[in-house]
Amino acid sequence: SQSVNFAPEFAASKTYVYKYEALVLGGLPEEGLARAGVKIISKVLISAVAENTYLLK
Repeated sequence: SQSVNFAPEFAASKTYVYKYEALVLGGLPEEGLARAGVKIISKVLISAVAENTYLLK
C-alpha cells in the first residue's frame, strides 16, 4: 500500500502568501429562523525559520 503525505514543504528562502476567506454562521439552520454571521478575509504569510519551525504573519 502507498503512503500519502499531505504535509506541505516550505523552502527556507521563500515566503508563501495565502488568502483565506471563511463565513462563520450562528443560529439554527431551520427555515424561517434568523441567522447571523461574520465573513473573515485574511492574508497569511508563511516563512520557514528552521527545520520544522515556521513563522506565520
